Amino acid sequence: MTDILAIVLQGAGLFYLLAAFAGLRSVAMDRFLSQAIDALAPRPEAEQKADRLRNGFLAVSLLAFGIAGAALLARLEVALPLLAAVLGLQIVYLGILAPRLVDPAGPPDPGSRSKSWLLTAILGALAILAFAAWRIGALFPFAQAPIGTSVFAAACLALAAFAIHLARSGTRRSPSPPDAEPDLFEPDDDNVHDDTDPGVSHGDPETIRLVVTPSWGHGSVLDAANGLPISHRLRLALLTEEERMLLADWNCLFIDVADPSDPRRARLEEGDALAKLDALGRPIAESIAARLGPDRVAFEPAPRPVPPRIAVSAIKVMADYGCHALWFHEDPDRVGCFSAGEFGLSWALTCSLGGWAVGFDERLDPDDPGGGSRWSAAEEAEHLAEGHDIARRLAAELAETDRGHVAVFYHPTGGTLERVAVQPTA
Repeated sequence: MTDILAIVLQGAGLFYLLAAFAGLRSVAMDRFLSQAIDALAPRPEAEQKADRLRNGFLAVSLLAFGIAGAALLARLEVALPLLAAVLGLQIVYLGILAPRLVDPAGPPDPGSRSKSWLLTAILGALAILAFAAWRIGALFPFAQAPIGTSVFAAACLALAAFAIHLARSGTRRSPSPPDAEPDLFEPDDDNVHDDTDPGVSHGDPETIRLVVTPSWGHGSVLDAANGLPISHRLRLALLTEEERMLLADWNCLFIDVADPSDPRRARLEEGDALAKLDALGRPIAESIAARLGPDRVAFEPAPRPVPPRIAVSAIKVMADYGCHALWFHEDPDRVGCFSAGEFGLSWALTCSLGGWAVGFDERLDPDDPGGGSRWSAAEEAEHLAEGHDIARRLAAELAETDRGHVAVFYHPTGGTLERVAVQPTA
């Protein structure tokens, strides 16, 4: 009898522990969706407050459920007071707090309150079983169950770490990478694409079809016909000011969860990143589609891989005043430098190349670029070493994207040209 009761309680404990992880994630996603909806069409403040109180209580109760479940799983007698505390918390919320503070502004869905009372009754029955198990010696104090205590501590730490991760991922925003381009999030009035720029779309605002999708450095609205970001003129014609601001915030979220070292600029770092992008971005796309027509607006929460637009057989990393850091090398048809953004590189490496080139310009007097360097010998050496490191990173990214056949050279200022090989991984 003791063994059967212990197995039942451990199974229930495992269920409550796993349900706590799933429930906390659901609460976090609901918060993201609520924020997106409120940004597009703000609800009354009282309703928003009720929603925050409801989600806050749900998060606290899920943590308590998970801790009590961990105690049952470990067969610790501390499970009994924990279950009693959770049961009391549920009764106080459902019977007193919710009717007075939450329901008046945000009534629950039909039938949800009765389900909550049913779950509370089941929890009460589980507490009675736990009490019976304690009476017959099936639950143990910490001192008599070192393995169970370790399991309980590990489960509680994992649950707390997961909750902290969800809380932080919902509020943090990553700063722009060093030396990032001005249009990292969304183009604005101070960063206008010229209407003659071939790198953006200049379609007819009356007929153009759009794709709302996040990206590194190209905004979040593309021309569906060619995959190019739309021009500043089209942004002003097609999007409201509020939508432009919401898209900027959405792209901030993408920057927060994306991997800046991915050469294809499409990899996400967090497991639930795509769900977050979908929850926050879909209402924005639906708002745009409601004005322009559903057949003219598509939504893609996952970023599109960025293919290279320039093909070469050899490339050179070199700094020169007022120039990009990448140069055509031994190409009979093309000479000079070109933008790293056209070459299909990661955002991190693109920023490093841009920052390195800007650093070289700062080395010289803008009124007399030919007058010699203003840097010390140590600063010169640091810049040269940084360029060599960037060239090695370039060779590695080319190899990662099936372009290992492209020869990479580094031409240090005042030095001799050298070929850079891909460094073997440890």
